Amino acid sequence: MEDRVRLLFVDDDELVLGALKRSFSKEPYELHVANSGRLGLQIVAQKNIDIVVCDQLMPGMTGIEFFEILFEKHRNVMRVMLSGVGALPQPAPEAGPNTGPSLPIDLATKSKLNAAKASLKTHAYNEGQVHRYIEKPWKDLELKTVIADMAAIVRSTRRKRPSV
Repeated sequence: MEDRVRLLFVDDDELVLGALKRSFSKEPYELHVANSGRLGLQIVAQKNIDIVVCDQLMPGMTGIEFFEILFEKHRNVMRVMLSGVGALPQPAPEAGPNTGPSLPIDLATKSKLNAAKASLKTHAYNEGQVHRYIEKPWKDLELKTVIADMAAIVRSTRRKRPSV
């Protein structure tokens, strides 16, 4: 029986994909990456993917649209939304005082950002049928724990299936 869990990361940002691949390179998964939703759906169909981690904002197809199609065609695939929508940009370390996003934001702006996050999260769970929603910048330990928990479910489900 195949015990290796197949994991797919979908993000249009090559730097994010590189960071995720590095972070999971020593983990016990078969890793795959896609830089678009369309390519991600092809890989899921071809490689029998078990878990997908997908960004929300991508050209051509949003993460929620991707997950809607994924759920329709491959219901057993575990789904994680990884999104920076509504997040404040982090200041560059070399940025001095009083530059860019390091300035405090007003309560109205903060309230709008929180509402945008809450709305996206609700849509991700309701329309995209995601199992988990994680904000960017993600914490490696949190993401690895979520994926490990999902991998345990995948392995358990495999053991319960009758052999053909």
